[in-house]
Amino acid sequence: MEKGRRSSTVHVLALPYPTQGHLNPMLQFCRRLVSKGLKATLAITTFISNTMQPKSDSVQLDTISDGYDEGRFKQASDV
Repeated sequence: MEKGRRSSTVHVLALPYPTQGHLNPMLQFCRRLVSKGLKATLAITTFISNTMQPKSDSVQLDTISDGYDEGRFKQASDV
């Protein structure tokens, strides 16, 4: 990499611990990373996405399933 040039290929995937008080600090951290020129994706559970509906212009939000999508635990039928 040449001196003075930043690589724009750095992409950070943030996985917050899905409990009370962990999502907003992680979202703020991702926003700070974006302000430094990095790409950031915050992966949250589908249940949290449906209940909190977080929004961000600068941070990409992606959802993942933890088996508790509709408010009740679903056991996998096949491992």
